[in-house]
Amino acid sequence: FSCDLGLDKSDPEFFKETLKVLSMSPDEVAFIDDGQENVDSAKSVGIGAFLYTDVSKVKEDLKL
Repeated sequence: FSCDLGLDKSDPEFFKETLKVLSMSPDEVAFIDDGQENVDSAKSVGIGAFLYTDVSKVKEDLKL
Protein backbone atom coordinates (compact mmCIF):
# COMPACT_ATOMS: atom_id res chain seq x y z
CA PHE A 1 0.00 0.00 0.00
CA SER A 2 2.86 2.40 0.70
CA CYS A 3 4.03 1.87 -2.88
CA ASP A 4 0.55 2.71 -4.22
CA LEU A 5 0.51 5.91 -2.19
CA GLY A 6 4.10 6.76 -3.00
CA LEU A 7 4.72 7.25 0.71
CA ASP A 8 6.92 5.43 3.19
CA LYS A 9 5.59 4.24 6.56
CA SER A 10 8.09 6.56 8.24
CA ASP A 11 6.08 9.49 6.81
CA PRO A 12 3.02 10.43 8.90
CA GLU A 13 1.19 11.24 5.65
CA PHE A 14 1.15 7.50 4.92
CA PHE A 15 -0.97 6.91 8.00
CA LYS A 16 -3.20 9.92 7.38
CA GLU A 17 -3.97 8.68 3.87
CA THR A 18 -4.46 5.11 5.07
CA LEU A 19 -7.00 6.29 7.64
CA LYS A 20 -8.85 8.20 4.92
CA VAL A 21 -8.96 5.19 2.60
CA LEU A 22 -10.19 2.95 5.42
CA SER A 23 -12.64 5.60 6.69
CA MET A 24 -11.34 4.98 10.19
CA SER A 25 -10.19 7.17 13.03
CA PRO A 26 -6.80 6.67 14.71
CA ASP A 27 -8.39 5.23 17.84
CA GLU A 28 -9.85 2.37 15.77
CA VAL A 29 -6.47 1.19 14.51
CA ALA A 30 -3.51 -0.66 16.00
CA PHE A 31 -0.20 -0.74 14.14
CA ILE A 32 2.62 -3.19 14.87
CA ASP A 33 5.98 -2.92 13.12
CA ASP A 34 9.59 -3.88 13.74
CA GLY A 35 10.84 -0.39 12.83
CA GLN A 36 10.84 2.23 15.56
CA GLU A 37 10.68 5.06 13.01
CA ASN A 38 7.47 3.61 11.55
CA VAL A 39 5.95 3.13 15.01
CA ASP A 40 6.79 6.73 15.91
CA SER A 41 5.23 7.92 12.66
CA ALA A 42 1.95 6.10 13.37
CA LYS A 43 1.90 7.40 16.93
CA SER A 44 2.36 10.95 15.66
CA VAL A 45 -1.09 10.80 14.04
CA GLY A 46 -2.74 9.24 17.09
CA ILE A 47 -2.64 5.57 16.12
CA GLY A 48 -1.91 3.04 18.86
CA ALA A 49 1.41 1.70 17.63
CA PHE A 50 3.73 -0.91 19.05
CA LEU A 51 7.26 -2.02 18.29
CA TYR A 52 7.44 -5.71 17.41
CA THR A 53 10.15 -7.61 19.22
CA ASP A 54 8.42 -10.97 19.78
CA VAL A 55 4.96 -12.51 19.93
CA SER A 56 4.70 -12.40 23.72
CA LYS A 57 5.38 -8.63 23.66
CA VAL A 58 2.63 -8.13 21.06
CA LYS A 59 0.19 -10.06 23.22
CA GLU A 60 1.18 -7.93 26.20
CA ASP A 61 0.88 -4.68 24.23
CA LEU A 62 -2.54 -5.62 22.86
CA LYS A 63 -3.65 -7.12 26.18
CA LEU A 64 -4.37 -10.53 24.60
